[in-house]
Amino acid sequence: MHAINAVAASLLSAGHSETAVFQAFSKQFVKLGLHGSINLVDPTGRDIVVRAIALPNKLNNVMAQLEKMINFSIIGYRYSRERAGLDNTAMEVGQAIFLSDNSRKVREVMPQVGKLATNLMLKYFAGRPAVLAPIFADEGKVQGVLYASGSNLQATDGPAIAAFANHISIALQNAILFQEMKDARASLQRVNASLAASRDAIHALVQQTPVGIQVFDTNGICVDVNEAYLQIFGMKRNQIVRIYNIFTDPFAARVGTKQAAERVLLGETMRLGDVHFDFERAEGEFFHTIGRRILNVTLFPVFGESSKVVQFVGLYVDVTEQKKSEASLRQLTMELSQQKQMVDAMLRTTPDSFYVLDINGRYLYASPRALEHLSMTLPEIIGKNRRAIGLSEALYEQSEYARLQVLQTGQPVVKEYGEWTNGEYRDQEFIYSPLHSAAGEIIGFVITVRDVTQRKREQTALFEAQKTESLGVLAGGIAHDFNNLLVAMLGQTSLALTKLSHDNPAHDHIQKAIRAAQKASELTRQMLAYSGRGKFEIRLLDLNKLIEENSHLLKVAMPKHVALVLHCYSQLPLIEADPGQIQQIVMNLLLNAAESMEDRPGTITITTSVIAILDETIQQWQYMHQSVSPGHYVLLRVEDDGAGIDDDVLQKIFDPFFTTKFTGRGLGLAAVLGIVRGHHGSIRVSSQKGYGTTFEIAFPISDKDNLQVVQPEVTTAVSTSTGTILVIDDEEAVRDALSDMLESVGLSVITAVNGKDGIQQYQQRWQQIALILLDLSMPDQSGADTFTELRCINADVPILLISGYSEMEVQSHFAHAEKLDGFIQKPFDLDLLISTVVSKLPALPDES
Repeated sequence: MHAINAVAASLLSAGHSETAVFQAFSKQFVKLGLHGSINLVDPTGRDIVVRAIALPNKLNNVMAQLEKMINFSIIGYRYSRERAGLDNTAMEVGQAIFLSDNSRKVREVMPQVGKLATNLMLKYFAGRPAVLAPIFADEGKVQGVLYASGSNLQATDGPAIAAFANHISIALQNAILFQEMKDARASLQRVNASLAASRDAIHALVQQTPVGIQVFDTNGICVDVNEAYLQIFGMKRNQIVRIYNIFTDPFAARVGTKQAAERVLLGETMRLGDVHFDFERAEGEFFHTIGRRILNVTLFPVFGESSKVVQFVGLYVDVTEQKKSEASLRQLTMELSQQKQMVDAMLRTTPDSFYVLDINGRYLYASPRALEHLSMTLPEIIGKNRRAIGLSEALYEQSEYARLQVLQTGQPVVKEYGEWTNGEYRDQEFIYSPLHSAAGEIIGFVITVRDVTQRKREQTALFEAQKTESLGVLAGGIAHDFNNLLVAMLGQTSLALTKLSHDNPAHDHIQKAIRAAQKASELTRQMLAYSGRGKFEIRLLDLNKLIEENSHLLKVAMPKHVALVLHCYSQLPLIEADPGQIQQIVMNLLLNAAESMEDRPGTITITTSVIAILDETIQQWQYMHQSVSPGHYVLLRVEDDGAGIDDDVLQKIFDPFFTTKFTGRGLGLAAVLGIVRGHHGSIRVSSQKGYGTTFEIAFPISDKDNLQVVQPEVTTAVSTSTGTILVIDDEEAVRDALSDMLESVGLSVITAVNGKDGIQQYQQRWQQIALILLDLSMPDQSGADTFTELRCINADVPILLISGYSEMEVQSHFAHAEKLDGFIQKPFDLDLLISTVVSKLPALPDES
């Protein structure tokens, strides 16, 4: 027992840590001639853990061999409490248990290992007496068992072993207390160091912050300030700390900080906001003069024990420059807003749309006109690309290509595209321009979108007008030259016919030649009609009456399988027109419609009515780019249910000499267009393949009560007339034909090759010349100029103009005051020439 007490004393002296206790146990227990272990329950209560072992050298070697075999250390080895029946008994009874044979104990706790290791353990550690004594924690709670074994142990040694286990318990408790004290001391040191660091950090923060901080005691005396405060107020520390009292400062009362401090002492936090400080102080007041400042002021309490206010703090933020910046920003914002309003107002006056995009093609701005076009607001498009706002994929790709092209070249890109807007196809032009920074780098793009529909229409109209004018000039020139040839042909053949008897073999052949020439003259009339230079005899015309009077003729001209239907408006206004030309329009359109029926039955409908052409519908009547004014018009509609016209053909049907017919000359519709143009009307066509075609012609309504057309008087008497005729024409064949025809009735003829020659001839023989035949179109000097000079020589000489153009066209070449004595349109035959000339010759004196 004495030895055990010595060992226990050694354990207690090592109680500064569990490790030291376990080491002392291992060392001292062996000295007692015993071996064993300290086994403690783990915190979960499910397992028992071997924490320390005490073995003599011989058994140490065996244990080392065993640990190598089982591949783990016995110290730290766990075994289940469910298996440890003897350990549980010792802990439950709270007393030492003597075992005469420890084999059961060894089997309960030894690991489940191979047979060789098991036999080794049983050989060296089993079959000996042993004692199990409980190890207690504080408050008598059992925390494990002390296992002691030795060949000399007896049952009477149980109390001594129990006492040893109790010393182990005390030593372990002391070690735990010592460790807790050590941990607490270390924790306290860490807290103190942290507090010191926090104090230093807070002090540094307080000193470095730009916010002025002032600390007051409950009497309102300043007890501390930071550097920012001293800088804001222009003070030194010894001028304010322990000197300044907020409750006695009249300036504090004036700006409201005194009143706020009184409420802070009651526990409130006072945010005074922006306070204007005027530091130009009167004598006796506290602060130095540093000018006017604006400070954002907050006062808040500092609470001690029992939630009692022990101090209060003032925070002062100098916002003077910030307020100046805010005022400048507000002014700048207002100016920018005004400029934006001016720019928007200016951009709103232009029909163009403007967009500003960043370098990635996202919207930064859109003009008011652009937003109207998109039906969006500016916030709705900012930051979005052109695809995100509903741009078509094709247009988006075209826009992206232009953007990349501008990035690559640095030059503006112009593109055109078409789109449907409100049911109407519009042509658009967009200009993609680079937006440069001050350094010259491309930072974005400016897009200008312009509606060029009207411009393209005008360009197309100009082209069509130029084409029509060119073709008209060509057709008119051809007709004029052809008419000159026909004059010679008709004149000479009709003259030859007068010299042949009816039974002459050549008579019929010449008659056929005359008819062929007359048919050729019909062709020239159509060409002149297209050129707008056809023969027009304008009068007030009732379109309904003309159609009704010719209805029988129109129906006879129709094939039997085509029905003709008339729908005439009963109160149709009058128009100013040439009846023959209008009749040609109707007949040409009817024949065109009938041919479209081919061999199948169909219906052609002629309708007359009155329509109003308005500003919004005027474009529909510019089909052939005719000039049309808003107003009321008489409408002639010819509609068929025939085969219809292809779109590509529809654009060419009015071109002269264009035809889809095998035998056609392509002048029928060209003549229609020329006649309509000559009557200041307009024409439009609509057609659908397989469903028919509709021609609509609008004629201006006449505002005149009466138009009189003077018809030439025709007479064949020649016996009472005489004189010499001066023929002025640049065409030799025409001069010869006129000479031969006039001389055939006994008239004398003088010819001139041009205007100058004719004037010279007349100046030399004016007394014998009774009448002049003058061609209108001649080189060098025109017929009009020649006419004027002849009138200057003799104002009374009869002058008959001859031309391939119409009388209206000829009249347009003369001044309004110049009166024409007569006109003969080429081609003409012998009878027309002689009757017209004789009617203008002065009669012979009566011989009786």
